[in-house]
Amino acid sequence: MKTNTKKRALCLLLAVLMLATVLAGCGGGNPSSSETGSPSAGNNGEEIVINMAMNSGWTDLIPYNGATGGNYSILVLSLIYDRLFALDDNGDPIPRGADSWEISEDKMSCTFYLNQNAKWHDGEPVTAEDYVFAAEMITDPDCGVTSKSHYYILTGTDTSGNADGTPLGVEALDEYTVKYTFDEPVSESSTFTLYIFSYIPLPKHLLEDVDPADYLTLDLWNHPIGSGPMKFESTIAGSELVLTSNEDYHLGAPKFDKMRIQVMNADSSVAAMLAGDIDVMYPAPTKDNFATLEASGTLSCYYMPYPTSQRCIYINNHLITDSRVRRAMDMAIDREAIAAMLEGEPIETPVPLASKFLDPDVTYTYDPEAAKALLDEAIADGAYDPSVPINLVTGTAAEGENICSLVQQNLAAIGMNIEVQKMEAATMFAGFYDDTVAMGTITKPASLNPMYMRTALTNKRTSYLQWPTELWDDIAMKFINAKSEEEEVEVMKEFQETWVEQVPGLFMAATYEHYAYSPRLGDGESLGLEYSNLGSTPVWRWNVKA
Repeated sequence: MKTNTKKRALCLLLAVLMLATVLAGCGGGNPSSSETGSPSAGNNGEEIVINMAMNSGWTDLIPYNGATGGNYSILVLSLIYDRLFALDDNGDPIPRGADSWEISEDKMSCTFYLNQNAKWHDGEPVTAEDYVFAAEMITDPDCGVTSKSHYYILTGTDTSGNADGTPLGVEALDEYTVKYTFDEPVSESSTFTLYIFSYIPLPKHLLEDVDPADYLTLDLWNHPIGSGPMKFESTIAGSELVLTSNEDYHLGAPKFDKMRIQVMNADSSVAAMLAGDIDVMYPAPTKDNFATLEASGTLSCYYMPYPTSQRCIYINNHLITDSRVRRAMDMAIDREAIAAMLEGEPIETPVPLASKFLDPDVTYTYDPEAAKALLDEAIADGAYDPSVPINLVTGTAAEGENICSLVQQNLAAIGMNIEVQKMEAATMFAGFYDDTVAMGTITKPASLNPMYMRTALTNKRTSYLQWPTELWDDIAMKFINAKSEEEEVEVMKEFQETWVEQVPGLFMAATYEHYAYSPRLGDGESLGLEYSNLGSTPVWRWNVKA
């Protein structure tokens, strides 16, 4: 009897304690994580705030309008707005807004099956109509966004990505299935990361009565409603952005409450990381800055297993039209010296060193004497006038200036008249379009997509390299239509051999980009920042600790 009485008393006590806990959760006291969705519940009630430094600002928070903000705009927009797919650690497409997809047998269309749990930040479901509406709004000729060109492969658009008056190649097959139809064959290995990664849905329920001409001036963009893993909280234009975790994100809520993104230069970012004020910086630090961060012993480091950055010089082929002049430059550049300066590896073509498509027989040649003979031939034919200077543009970073100085010396040695100019990136890219820039230094992500240079080489619309024929588009179509990996390898061999013959741009060295970050973001794993230029910063997968 005594034992049973004690047991009943203990059970009663436990029941009272459980009831008190439930009542505390329903009334006063700290709310439970199931009620607030807050990932930090149980962290002594304190918010988990991730601080990120970005070396430059984003353009604005308007979808499809981030061209002048480059990768910074893409990263920020991809946190607020969802996309059809993300990328895994190998750069391959994986589900995000869409659970799955299929490319038609003729490769002229692709159907995406959307995640039915995806919601806008105001709670409305994301449907196929939102993707259809986005394509219709952005391709409207009256819509003045800067990044509509990714839609130019859709049927019913012109080379600028504007609707041409014929049926637009997008339709909702049902509430959660959207189909895109294209003017050319598509492939997952090429088209997805060149064009389709930019297909951001727009909230039709908020925008359907908006005139496309008014799209850029909407008050909505001052407090945007997206469907991505982070919700907008506040911003100081050009300086700071504060986002909160989307507890209803269909792939899982990020394991932190807020992200504060601050604009600061690289040196200040490094100092802030060492002081513990910043958790991570974007883009990856320079080799010297990374060495400083690595040596601190207080930060986690992620080491890329292959070179992820390529240093190159874009050539405006409207201005430097003779392949002999471009080949002479190619042979005159001392890539070994540039690679040593950057602690990288010399390269000849855009095909990354880690790619299975890299042809080891297509290598760079450093031969100033042969380069001078080729240039002299072009001069004799009137194809090059050494009295007219060619401008080589670089940014203000010392590294870019050093590269340009060496290239200038190399080309002067064969008789070329090169004038180095400093210029902001946006001004330089505009100069390629209006033919005021002949050559410019570029740092490109070394995408494993073998056709990632296609957008810069196409003549179907204005591109930085200003290539005048369909040469590169024809090679791209051969790759997309290949029936086997062996056939793809042969096409890429042709691509690399043609590159050496034509030299539409000068690729010089590949370098490794390593990231350092606070240990509370993980321990040596990738944060996916290397794919931020493709709208894939998977904060919902970050292993954040309190």
